[in-house]
Amino acid sequence: MINHLYAIEHWICLLILIWAFYNPWQKLILDITRDRLFKQRDRYFMLAASTEFVSFESIEYKIIREYLNNNIRYLHKINFTTLLAHKFFISKYKKQKIDADISIEKFIENCKDEKVKTRIRNAVNEASMVVVASIVLRSLILLLLFPIYLITWLITNFSISNYIQNIIGIDSEFAKIESKISNKKFA
Repeated sequence: MINHLYAIEHWICLLILIWAFYNPWQKLILDITRDRLFKQRDRYFMLAASTEFVSFESIEYKIIREYLNNNIRYLHKINFTTLLAHKFFISKYKKQKIDADISIEKFIENCKDEKVKTRIRNAVNEASMVVVASIVLRSLILLLLFPIYLITWLITNFSISNYIQNIIGIDSEFAKIESKISNKKFA
């Protein structure tokens, strides 16, 4: 009898956790993400107000503003499956007429002031990262798979020889060979 009560208690807890993940958690993540996107849009607005390179009437300003506004407007519809569907199906069959000269990347590269370029790139990159983090935090599957991805990424991108050389100061043969190879690439 007691075992049945424990089983019922576990099922009730599991149902409460599932409800909490799909209701208040989703709304909380959307609110936090939208708040950060609004802050990025406000920073970009202040940048346009304070610099000569970015003007409110320029097409570049309007493109980046529209990018940030679309992220804010459609954030609740963006999830992993819609992102995959857009990437593989919609973008292949629905060719949008976008002028090749007008893009966020080209605008950032054409910016002559390095400080402004860095601030714009940071705003766009942070907005993209906030949206991706929102997608991961709102998907139960991605949230569970993220630690596996992180460990895999650390293993593949972490150089032990550089770590030993930088932290401990040991000059290993492998580090010498690695530096010779990198010197040949840049020479």
